[in-house]
Amino acid sequence: MSDSDTPEINVDSSGYGPLPPGNGPGQPNPPDNGPSSSSASAPNGPPPLRLPNLPAVTTDAMIRLSALPALRPAVERQKSTMKPFQPGRSGNHEPRLLQMVGVLQDPPCYHCATGYGRYTECVALLKYFDGTCASCHYGSEGKRCTIRPDANSDVEIVAERKPSGKRAVQRKKLKLASSPAASASSPTPTKTKGYGKRKVRTKARSARSFLLERAQLHQSLADSYGAEADLSEYGSETD
Repeated sequence: MSDSDTPEINVDSSGYGPLPPGNGPGQPNPPDNGPSSSSASAPNGPPPLRLPNLPAVTTDAMIRLSALPALRPAVERQKSTMKPFQPGRSGNHEPRLLQMVGVLQDPPCYHCATGYGRYTECVALLKYFDGTCASCHYGSEGKRCTIRPDANSDVEIVAERKPSGKRAVQRKKLKLASSPAASASSPTPTKTKGYGKRKVRTKARSARSFLLERAQLHQSLADSYGAEADLSEYGSETD
């Protein structure tokens, strides 16, 4: 078959663009330089931290804390008795914000160091809540937080508290009894009413028994020695 007999094939290439350089027939492929710029610019790290939205009713501390940058997530302890977070309550929302924007305390307060509190880390800010950490502020126990600047004075106040209950009454009685004015004005203590009655009944019963025994003895002697026997040494029945 001659070249003139070969049929002509017409290919419409209007719908295709030009081939990229290096991809034409007989040309080598370009070297692989790694991922493209679009895929390399995709973020690979964790998403940025975001503070919880403020509730409808806010406090001044909430507004000021929410204006600070978030430094850490608020990681809670895994306890079955822990109540869920309630954003509508200031006692829940303020500690959450403080935990995320505050300063990590080293060493932690005694409450956090012993494994108590809502959060795993002890975080506080000196200008907020008298320097109480977030966990102690959450439990409404800010006065017990040992990292507060005035923590020592609180301990002294607790030590000087007045005793309560039964011990307080006993101490008061002892104090009154030891004072000379109280001892001079107080009457002589008497025995209880019930105890006195029992003692009187016991004495009367003993006296009746003694008289009965003496009468029986006189009768026995009279029967044995006659009615004129000398019974003076045994006493008279009319004594």
